[in-house]
Amino acid sequence: EATTTAAVSAGPVGVVWPAEGSTAVYEATTWEGTTFDVVASFENGVEYMGGEWTAFSFGDPEVDDEALVVYLDVSEPGIVVFKGMVGHTATLPEGQAQTEWYEDPLVLDFFALMAGSIRHEAPFYLTFTGDREFGDDMWVESTLVDLNATVESPMGPVDGNFHVSNEIGGPYIGGDTSFTHDVWFHPTYLVSRVTEMPVFSDLVVKEGWG
Repeated sequence: EATTTAAVSAGPVGVVWPAEGSTAVYEATTWEGTTFDVVASFENGVEYMGGEWTAFSFGDPEVDDEALVVYLDVSEPGIVVFKGMVGHTATLPEGQAQTEWYEDPLVLDFFALMAGSIRHEAPFYLTFTGDREFGDDMWVESTLVDLNATVESPMGPVDGNFHVSNEIGGPYIGGDTSFTHDVWFHPTYLVSRVTEMPVFSDLVVKEGWG
């Protein structure tokens, strides 16, 4: 499996970022309960919200009815910075997409997580048309659940995951209401599983990067 020349290590789990142009396959489940395969890929240096980011895509927005693109920065070992995401789904009118972004990017420091939870508070915005529709303050509390978690995947059990749980709440989603978004980082598969995202309620790795 291909890797970058200067491998990016995402903290204690030693996640190695694949070479640009590599792809993987994930089993995706939509919020409506439909399950199908999507091809994951990424591209560096993509313009988004006034900066350059790595675009991590689940599905191809130009081709697929359902696709999600996450914009992040993995240039610093041990840290993943999330700026926002764009969801494309057949349930939206043609030409529209669900865009969500943080005014101040969410910084996930794996080394800091080893010492305890990380809380991030910042305005968060949502649009369906390309213009800002609404936004409000939101908080995200990230907690390390397990350093060696197992994910059940179509390939069978995937061991050695760094499981991070993110509780999300604030006025943006109704004040006292909160929900949980979980990510299982893996040294070979980058992300073995992720839950509670726009478009997809669940994404589980099915074929590794190559």
